[in-house]
Amino acid sequence: MKALQAGDTAGAETHMKEADKALQQGAAKMDLDEAMKALQAGDTAGAETHAQIAQNSLQ
Repeated sequence: MKALQAGDTAGAETHMKEADKALQQGAAKMDLDEAMKALQAGDTAGAETHAQIAQNSLQ
């Protein structure tokens, strides 16, 4: 989240890939996948939204 909020899309993508490796199946993984797709499409707002949803589902 911090990398996204700071505008560091490359850093955010790196962190998301590492998180994706650690997550098993479930809602958080699906939302993280959507965040990664949004980021790759240049939609940082969408990526941040999906990353926040993924993070909330882990709490």
